[in-house]
Amino acid sequence: PVSVFVSLKPFQNYVYQGEDYRKGTRLLEKGTRLDAASLGVLAGAGLTEAEVYRQPRVGLLTTGDEVVSPGTALPAGKIYGSNQMLLAARLAELGFETETAHRGDNPAAVAETMRELLEICDVLLTTGGVSVGDK
Repeated sequence: PVSVFVSLKPFQNYVYQGEDYRKGTRLLEKGTRLDAASLGVLAGAGLTEAEVYRQPRVGLLTTGDEVVSPGTALPAGKIYGSNQMLLAARLAELGFETETAHRGDNPAAVAETMRELLEICDVLLTTGGVSVGDK
C-alpha cells in the first residue's frame, strides 16, 4: 500500500515534452564512459547509437634476467616480478586491455618483443632495472 500525504494540483508532477533536454543540449561530455547511467541518458533522449572510441590497447613489457614469476621457486640472486602484476592490474582497473610479456636482458630479444607488441598495441610501456655489473 502507498500513502500520499500531500495533495497535488493538476499537472504538478507532469513532465512536458522537451522538458528533460532541450534541442542542442550536450547529453554527455566527450570521454564519458558509457556506463548504465549514461546509456540511460541516451535512451531517454531516444538515441540508439553514439559515436565511441575504444580504449587504447596497452603493451606492457618487463625485463630482467633476475626476475622470476610469482608462484615459482625463488633461486638465489633472483627476485619475484611484481611490476608486471601491479601495472597490468592497475591498467585493467582503468579499463585498458593489456598485453604483457617478459624478457631477460638480451637486447635483441627485448627489441623483437617490442616490435611484436607494437604490431598489436597502441601504446607500449616498458619497465626494467639497471644494476651494477657487466650489463
